[in-house]
Amino acid sequence: MTKEIINSLKDVLPLLKDMVKEDIAVSITDTEKFIAYYPNEKIPMKLNVGDRIQEGDPYLEAIRTKKITSNILPKEIFGIVFQGICYPLIDDNGDVFGAVGIAKSLEKQTIIQDSSENIFSSIEQTGSGLEDIANSSQKLAAAINNIVNYTKTTNERLQYIDSILVSIQNIASQSNLLALNAAIESARAGDAGKGFSVVANEMKKLSQLSSESGKQISNVMLQIKESIAHIENEISESSLAADSQAAATEELTASMGEITSSIETLKNIAKIQ
Repeated sequence: MTKEIINSLKDVLPLLKDMVKEDIAVSITDTEKFIAYYPNEKIPMKLNVGDRIQEGDPYLEAIRTKKITSNILPKEIFGIVFQGICYPLIDDNGDVFGAVGIAKSLEKQTIIQDSSENIFSSIEQTGSGLEDIANSSQKLAAAINNIVNYTKTTNERLQYIDSILVSIQNIASQSNLLALNAAIESARAGDAGKGFSVVANEMKKLSQLSSESGKQISNVMLQIKESIAHIENEISESSLAADSQAAATEELTASMGEITSSIETLKNIAKIQ
């Protein structure tokens, strides 16, 4: 009976590789030695029919314990990572008469795992960079907001200076009228009003000088206002750009977080147990 089972396995197991579409090598043993071996070029196991089962071999463990054994052989042993699974062959009486071993290449899983870890690491670094950009954008937005407040304060002060200039120009205008009236009165007074005429002329000059200075200051103030208005416009556009950049960065950071989560899931799925 056991011989029939082994012969059946010898007929079926060579087809297993094509059935599962995996890189596998299959072997069959009795309780002492290997009686069949179906190699795979991608799994460089040094095994021959007739080789005795060595102490500590997973096949021997499966035979003795009557349990399936499974272990991962690292790349350092055969040059590739592969999983070895041994199934004990048990007859109707519960006696073990051999084992079937399947060696499965884990090269694809290793590539996926390594790639996932590399991508995960890169995305983590990118995410960290995006957080820095987001923080910088927030600081930039705050700085721009402070500048906007400063320009508003400056505008308020300029308006106050404007009101003072209006007062100065009004005073200059009144002084000019007074000087004109004084000149007329001194002319009527003749020689008696000559001294008063000199004072009137000086008042007129001072009035004209104050008026001219006021106009010059007013022109400069107008230029300053125009410059501030231009700055405010540029700041407004920069603020919108900064807000947009911060929002876009936050969205991108969130997306990177989702990608990171997906990569972490992929890494766990591909993880070699």
